[in-house]
Amino acid sequence: MAIEKMNKNLIEKINILGPWVHGFFDLGDGIIIKDSDELQRKRLLVVSGYLKDIIRSYYHEEKIPELVVGDIGCNTGYFLFELYKEFKCKKLYGFEPKTSNLKKANFIRDYFEISKDIVVLKKYNLLTPPLKIDKLDLVLCIGVLHHIDDIYAACRNLFSLTNDLVVIECMVLPESLNNEDAEKGLEIKDIIYTDHEFKKSHASFGIMGVKMESQFYDGATAKSGIVTIPTASALCLVLESVGFVDIELEVNDRIFSEKHYNDKGYRQMNTAFITARKSNKNNKSITNSIEETANRIQFKEIDVILPNYIIESLFDFIENNKRVKGASLEIISEFQNSSYISQDNLNLLKDELSEDVLNIVLGFRFQFKTKIKLEYAKFLIKFGKQDDALQILNKLIHTQNLDWRVCYRAYYLIAKIMYEKRIFEDALSNVIKCLTAFEYFFPAIELKLKIIKAM
Repeated sequence: MAIEKMNKNLIEKINILGPWVHGFFDLGDGIIIKDSDELQRKRLLVVSGYLKDIIRSYYHEEKIPELVVGDIGCNTGYFLFELYKEFKCKKLYGFEPKTSNLKKANFIRDYFEISKDIVVLKKYNLLTPPLKIDKLDLVLCIGVLHHIDDIYAACRNLFSLTNDLVVIECMVLPESLNNEDAEKGLEIKDIIYTDHEFKKSHASFGIMGVKMESQFYDGATAKSGIVTIPTASALCLVLESVGFVDIELEVNDRIFSEKHYNDKGYRQMNTAFITARKSNKNNKSITNSIEETANRIQFKEIDVILPNYIIESLFDFIENNKRVKGASLEIISEFQNSSYISQDNLNLLKDELSEDVLNIVLGFRFQFKTKIKLEYAKFLIKFGKQDDALQILNKLIHTQNLDWRVCYRAYYLIAKIMYEKRIFEDALSNVIKCLTAFEYFFPAIELKLKIIKAM
């Protein structure tokens, strides 16, 4: 009777602490804490299995007992206690913004008589500055990011908390939303998107959605308001932007759903599993990648890319009104009257011109004559006709409402000619004007250093 009464009291306490949607615990004597939501219970077991597999694949067996683990938004502490049972890690932190959930986690820790020095539970919201704690080798962020309004701030804080590896499980929007319409709406036209190497190693874009969510529901946001649901691509871009490297989409939403939720259910579980490293000597941050890409593209801007027949024909066309010959040149010549190009004409240019040449000639749609003159000046410099090039460039820089790109490139080319003529004061003056027009023009930054060294 005493045991039965004890069990009744225990059951009553468990019920009062509930709900236990994010917990599944066998307390012995036939008492199992679980929620009636079969789908959520299945999710817990699946995610726990993935976590254990990831730890085994990322860490040597002898390293695992030395790990310091942090679970952000630990809720009942289910994943912490599962990892404690499986691996006996050195220390495990559970961070949770809701007091009601911390009470559940504390109850489980006390019931199983786990040391408070090994499993440490703290109140913490991921959108606030990270606590001063031990370095966390492994950070878990399970089912959290889709319950907050600022994924960028959350990922920045995850980066600060993580010493080595972060593992994220997050509800995501279907990747099919990253479609052509979204791409057109986002206007993917930054300079870096013209670089093949950059596009191969980085997602181009990702869509995020927002919805309202209240704090008056277990496992929901810690503060009522707007929450953000990303596509997996968007989340990977954010992780990269805050400094993470080796970002891996371990399981995408389609595979996750098909493998684990293929039965008919009351909800669709679009979930992605992502891992990322804090650092890797072989990888660069996205900031460094963007800078290197811009550097590479900018040096290409001052190269002579256009074939001789194109630039000579177009210069004759604008200076001497000489008719151009050939379908592609006729299409390009029309840019002096209109920036519009039909899809058929665009396809013809794509067939006949390399991508680098196409990018330049499409730019002729805006300030047709000045851009052709700049290209012709580059052509003249290539063939040693510096004085002829200077005549064109000096006229360009005094053109009213000169295109910005033509402006800084023209000053750079003048400075380069002056440097080669060893007229260093004029070279410095013009390179400063170039950098005044565009302070991040890497060829000018490099040339300025050369000029100063030579003076």
